[in-house]
Amino acid sequence: MNPGMKFTAITPNDSTDLIYTTRGIMVATAGGVQIMGDLDTVPCVVYLAAGIIHPIMAKRIYATNTTATGIVAVN
Repeated sequence: MNPGMKFTAITPNDSTDLIYTTRGIMVATAGGVQIMGDLDTVPCVVYLAAGIIHPIMAKRIYATNTTATGIVAVN
C-alpha cells in the first residue's frame, strides 16, 4: 500500500456515502466500525485496533454499531 496522501476526519453517518472511497481507515480509540465496502451491498462491522492504518476500501461509515472514535479516512 502506498503511503496516505490525504487524511480526513470522519463523522459516521447512516445515510450518506463518503465523498471518496477510502484506501485506509485509522481510529484513535479501538472498537467496531460499521462500513459499506466499496463493492459491497450489505454493511458489516469490522473491529479496528487504534493507531494503525487498516487497508480498507469503504464508501460509507455508519453511526449505527460504530463504537470506535477518532475515525480518519486515509486516501
